[in-house]
Amino acid sequence: MKSRPKQPPSADPFKVFKHASAFVEADDFIRNKARLAGPERNMNAPMMILEAFAIELLLKCLLILEEKRPRASHNLDVLFHQLNDKNQRRIIELWEENARSKLSSAEKQLRLPTDLPNALAKCGSAFERLRYAYVKGAKHRAIGAAASRR
Repeated sequence: MKSRPKQPPSADPFKVFKHASAFVEADDFIRNKARLAGPERNMNAPMMILEAFAIELLLKCLLILEEKRPRASHNLDVLFHQLNDKNQRRIIELWEENARSKLSSAEKQLRLPTDLPNALAKCGSAFERLRYAYVKGAKHRAIGAAASRR
């Protein structure tokens, strides 16, 4: 069976990584300022939007490194399942080692899944849903993408 020639990367993975890093840094900055401001400043939705977008970019970076063209999607589940099995398994391992135990009680109270595959399936569209949370009837539950950094 002939293998198809690999597609050229759609973007420079280093530039995608640096772009994602800027959103991670912005989230960290806001998170630190929000802690100082106290609980009356609810910055959860903006932080989760930044986190979800950073994760989207990081997944797309990995796809480019795999010499795949990332889908035009914000859905983290769609992008995650586009990765090769080895990278998917490694990300799940890292989630289990570093993030799952750090999930907040809010995720547990909402009975959101804490295993990565089911969390991505249920909350993979967090970026889009949280951006439009003000729209009547919009769902805005999303698992805290930053659990791995808390």
